Amino acid sequence: MSSDGNQADVDAGRRRLLSAVGAAGIAGLAGCGGRQSANTGEQTPEPTATEQSTDGEVNQEGKPLDSALTVAQWAVPSESQYNVYNSKNDAEARRVMFDRLLYYNLSSQEYEGYAVSDWEFSGDAIDLTVRDDYTWHDGDEVTARDLEIQLKLDMYTGGSLADYVSDISEAVSTSGDKTARMEFESEVNRDVVLAFIQPKRFRTKESVYGEYLDAIESASSEDARSEAIADLQEFSDTEPIGNGPFQWEDADSQRTLVTKYEDHPDADSINFPEMEYRYLESNQKRWSALQNGQTDGSATLFMPENQLNQLPDSVRVGLIPRHWGMGLVFDLEHDDFGQRAVRQAVAHVVNREDVAANAAAGTESKLGVEIPSGLTGAFSGNVKDVWLDGVADDFDDYSFGESGTDAAATLLEDAGYEKQDGTWTNTETGEPLEAPIKGPAGFTDWVAGAETIVAQLKEFGIESELIAKESSTYWGQDYANGNFVIGLQGWANYDQSYPYFHFDWMYRSSDATEYWNVPETFEEVPSRDGNGASTVTPSEQISALSRADEAEAAELIQELAWVTNQTLPTVPVMEKLAQTFLTSDEWNVPPRNSEKLQTYWPTEWLPRRGDWTAKRE
Repeated sequence: MSSDGNQADVDAGRRRLLSAVGAAGIAGLAGCGGRQSANTGEQTPEPTATEQSTDGEVNQEGKPLDSALTVAQWAVPSESQYNVYNSKNDAEARRVMFDRLLYYNLSSQEYEGYAVSDWEFSGDAIDLTVRDDYTWHDGDEVTARDLEIQLKLDMYTGGSLADYVSDISEAVSTSGDKTARMEFESEVNRDVVLAFIQPKRFRTKESVYGEYLDAIESASSEDARSEAIADLQEFSDTEPIGNGPFQWEDADSQRTLVTKYEDHPDADSINFPEMEYRYLESNQKRWSALQNGQTDGSATLFMPENQLNQLPDSVRVGLIPRHWGMGLVFDLEHDDFGQRAVRQAVAHVVNREDVAANAAAGTESKLGVEIPSGLTGAFSGNVKDVWLDGVADDFDDYSFGESGTDAAATLLEDAGYEKQDGTWTNTETGEPLEAPIKGPAGFTDWVAGAETIVAQLKEFGIESELIAKESSTYWGQDYANGNFVIGLQGWANYDQSYPYFHFDWMYRSSDATEYWNVPETFEEVPSRDGNGASTVTPSEQISALSRADEAEAAELIQELAWVTNQTLPTVPVMEKLAQTFLTSDEWNVPPRNSEKLQTYWPTEWLPRRGDWTAKRE
């Protein structure tokens, strides 16, 4: 399941935001590269009561004005657990109790060491070295064996790196106490490997998870192995032993409390003793908590303009490219929308700029997708200037910036529809063309966008309605059972800029193959040079992309973008910037236009780096 605005890791402004971003701010994004910084354009630093350190030293003198940095969490704290392989209630405190393997700098687009301080990639293998002076919260050293366990368990439970090794049990080994080595079956694209490894949080202390790996690898049959994996996935880790700068303390029905771990390598960058995660289970409660000073920040949360206007002056709002956004997904086995021409007609009719503007609700945090191609980076100009450099004009923009009713009408007439009494009708069956759209009611920005789409389709003569369901009902029943004609879903693989991940999501993910019924092959795909058409198997091209060198990858990306543009397995509607919130009344935080905010996410990385510190008495 994915979301846009209602959930922590998925997703989840004010007048100053508007002035900070506005037209100048958006223009300031152009020309930036790949997985990019959202430089909001405004360069004037904001004052803090105590200046932030510029020499790496964090002020530890006196008492903090606030002893606890307070943020929100979705799961009931007392019901939370922290086994990443158990899909239930892995709560937000994981962000500071467990370190990520690597840091990704959105501004420089480079990877930096963190839990893994050093790595060496050779094409068919990668060596990962655990940082020095690094311990679990019980004092045990973090070792290469811990990392080996994590890499293997990730693959045994469905992790994508398993696609590139021949035998998981033999693919990862250790050299000494600090270095783990993963060997691939053949050469693999570096960007793909590092993008898989970077965001992983280091969870697997050998004394806790070693027995699960042993049970999986010593299983005598596939059934026994499945049972061992099921045992791992049912394990509930309620009082975790982490390795991050904060350690688990306690949890009740309303709050999770974590306390500073003084032996963490970055402990000197932190000058407050506690963090607390308060149970706030709706966007509305989180808006209120920020407006009333009950929380000190939020990693990401969609807040419309009318709520932004109620924030106190101490709240700063940053914007972060999400490489993701709302799209329309179809049942590709449906009599009408299984036809390419009908999906193309919908793409022409929907004015994606209008949809994005209405969904953004005055925040300018969303852009309409200019060229539907499976590529992200619209905020930085990457789609046209990098991935499709020199060939963008070959692609169909499906009437971007307007409602292309003439083009849509031609497509429908050629496909056997005609307009009768103002309604497009199938001439063979006599049935009207109906486009019901299902989506999660709690995703207020999506709902606003979908209402615009419905209005545009109806104006054109396609019968349409929005069927907004409770979020859990939509994701857990309608969507998960493929019970929709058109559904709302993110069209890209969020937090990833490299195109491989978006194509993999659109053609090979379980969502694509099981819920959207995306076919293995597409017939009669026109060639880009206009000479004929061919049958295309995108999964084969995606597999080749994962192993391609830089030049080969560039060509494959353009080929896959072209197939996507012509076949539209989904209609990408908009791309978003995530809103992130920080308060400065009792905290020293970077200005809202700082590159330091360009990370997933400021609430977890800024304290580690001495960039979110307590003001002192």
